[in-house]
Amino acid sequence: MNLEIIKKRNIFFIISTIVIVIGIVMLFINGLNFGIDFTGGTLIQIDLGKNIPVKEAREITDDYDKDADIVHAGDENHEIIIKTKEDYSIEERNEIFNKFKEKYDLKDNKPLQSIKIGPSIGEEIRNDALIAIAIAMVGMLIYITFRFEFKFGISALIALTHDILITLAIFAILKLPVNVSFVAALLTIVGYSINDTIVVFDRIRENLRLFKKTEYDKLVDTSISQT
Repeated sequence: MNLEIIKKRNIFFIISTIVIVIGIVMLFINGLNFGIDFTGGTLIQIDLGKNIPVKEAREITDDYDKDADIVHAGDENHEIIIKTKEDYSIEERNEIFNKFKEKYDLKDNKPLQSIKIGPSIGEEIRNDALIAIAIAMVGMLIYITFRFEFKFGISALIALTHDILITLAIFAILKLPVNVSFVAALLTIVGYSINDTIVVFDRIRENLRLFKKTEYDKLVDTSISQT
């Protein structure tokens, strides 16, 4: 099967442009939904002794913060971790725990963790991530220029920038939480995106030697299909 990517490229350009533009508009209107890793807040971890649905836990947490993040933890998902941007006092944190204690008949007299989180760690991680991406992009441009050509390097960085913008746009449109995991995911996208691009470039270069009379558009489609 030979994919027709180049023939339909305008359709893909339009789709990407629409998503990115909407994402940029949403960024200016609402900004990103930064988690407590960036904004600071409160973290409460409780061992319930059993696995409960997140929806059930929200019956308690919604009285305090309807936007709180709740995830399972522990070997058998018997623990829940509640993350909220609200800066709760010790009394408020104990009040939340006591409601879980009463509902699930917990014997412990305190949660596993009940801490305030400052935004300084998030800012440091964000700055380090931006520096890492900038250095990586310069290094990639040098490497791809050396291995292929300068125009290949520029094309690869354009594709990489596209992938980053699409990711940011989706997070802005859907208001997904931006936290430390998001930073790690973004760095992963940078690595895999450029790796995929180089593999395709290498296949195109090989096919240019093998099929010199083939139209360039068809040769690129063939290379992508083979990849």
